[in-house]
Amino acid sequence: MDNTPEQILDIEDALVSDENPARDEDTLDSQRCARLHNYLVAYAYMARNGTNTPDLDAPASESWFFNQPNENIDAIRARLDPSLNSFLDSIYDPPPGFFYWVNRLRMELADESFPLEDNDFEDKERFVVIYDTTPDLGSHCLGVVYDQLNHRASFPLTIENTESIEPVAEHWDMWFPLETILTQWIHMLRMGKITADPRNERDLSDEEAKSRHQIGLWCWHPYCAAQIDSTVAAMDRYTDAIESRLHAKGVLYSLFSDPSEDPTF
Repeated sequence: MDNTPEQILDIEDALVSDENPARDEDTLDSQRCARLHNYLVAYAYMARNGTNTPDLDAPASESWFFNQPNENIDAIRARLDPSLNSFLDSIYDPPPGFFYWVNRLRMELADESFPLEDNDFEDKERFVVIYDTTPDLGSHCLGVVYDQLNHRASFPLTIENTESIEPVAEHWDMWFPLETILTQWIHMLRMGKITADPRNERDLSDEEAKSRHQIGLWCWHPYCAAQIDSTVAAMDRYTDAIESRLHAKGVLYSLFSDPSEDPTF
């Protein structure tokens, strides 16, 4: 990987939006997904080390998924779509605790977890767990699953959650391009719904500890300022719509039991 810190952090054109939608093709957008993945790796590194610029030599030297015998890795990669292998060639191998819900890069062949689905491939499995669920969230963990037939990903935290995503044809709304999932994670960081805090829980004040749920570096907050602002704005729009309809019909309605006490009348 030939990247600078500035390139790693500059991902605006890789984020999925209405103006910049995910690719709608029969393949993984490997380079776009790699950029979003590497941003999250760099974000975690900066949070852990209290820096504003990632030292790319540090994540480049990490080896977790790739820290196993070459024959094991080769056996897995032989069962992957070329676009997934291109993704692997373009990313940093993150240490455990990659994000709030997921632990690390897994690349586990997982057809046995989807017994209702057909696999017409002769040379590879259909389903691959790209990132596994962090063990702190329960047992029978699964994670971010990639469907090599449809080139879409879903995120059942546990094996029991697969009932909400299969049969795939009947739950298509639960399967997304991988870049969409990665974009949503980054969006949650930017809005403050999830934050990174390297402090140990015992170093937090009682108020801090009660106001969030922490798994390793990552903190989940029940609400954030952006959510409050968007909720208030939505309520304002709702109220304006009601009032405009009432006035259009010549209806005056007061929240006071005695309209004479209402200063708006």
